[in-house]
Amino acid sequence: MCAFKTILVGQGQSLADVAIEHCGSLDAMFAILSLNRSILSGITDDIAPATSLTLPDEPSKPAPALHHTTPPPSYSTAQLITHALAQRLPQLPASLVENEHEPLTANDPPQPPQANYYLGDDHVYHHTNGRWKRTPLINF
Repeated sequence: MCAFKTILVGQGQSLADVAIEHCGSLDAMFAILSLNRSILSGITDDIAPATSLTLPDEPSKPAPALHHTTPPPSYSTAQLITHALAQRLPQLPASLVENEHEPLTANDPPQPPQANYYLGDDHVYHHTNGRWKRTPLINF
């Protein structure tokens, strides 16, 4: 159980690392982000070693598993975030292919053609029904 506490971030730790290590779930990233808005602006922020973060007083509820319930430990932070997003967005296919750049309009063609998502600094874009949909990451 993730009890209310303050922790110091270790060398090279990301918000995803902290959420998994101290709360047991990637879903905790969003609660930790909300509690530390004065320090963090988004879930992909680089966090300096020895930064003090406040953790939520209750563990986050895991998202329903749609594909894999636990990503391989060799995943990068971006891949871990993508995995969490795939669990929360049932309309995404099992195979995620990242777009080469941030879509400028809803009608931009995906690059490569099979691309179906793009993870920006504060939004995730997913391509469904021939259009890009943009969702703020804070909604996850």
